Amino acid sequence: MRREWYDWTLNEELQVLGAGAAQRQFMTDVETPALLEEPSLEARKRPNRSDKRRTLLSEEPLLLGSSWARVWCKSMQTDGRLVVGGWPGTLAEARARVQGHLGNELARRRMPSLSVAELTEATSATYQRAKRDWLIAARDMRPKGSRSSEDGDDDE
Repeated sequence: MRREWYDWTLNEELQVLGAGAAQRQFMTDVETPALLEEPSLEARKRPNRSDKRRTLLSEEPLLLGSSWARVWCKSMQTDGRLVVGGWPGTLAEARARVQGHLGNELARRRMPSLSVAELTEATSATYQRAKRDWLIAARDMRPKGSRSSEDGDDDE
């Protein structure tokens, strides 16, 4: 009975309002509860401090690693050396970079300092990204016609 009344009222409104209102979408009784359960757009747009920290600790190490690899590549080129071979950085260097950069960034944002687990994870991510970027640069800067063991062209 309620649904019939709703349809009758809707038809009355459409007749009174004209064609413009007919183009609007109307919610059915089934759709209404789903909309009431969703968080507001404002709540979804504003991350809390914990989310900001998580984002910082997941994104910054990758940026730090990429930057570290670029510095090494530029240094090698400035010295007139080729960017070849394995990644020259160490985990100790990665840890020092992470502690320096993220330590300062967390302090600036008035967030707690890195835990041992966070430091370990960020160090690994920084080192792996730097190594990856270095190997890509080494491959891309390799002189034409030269071969690498990475190409799978070993004569064994």
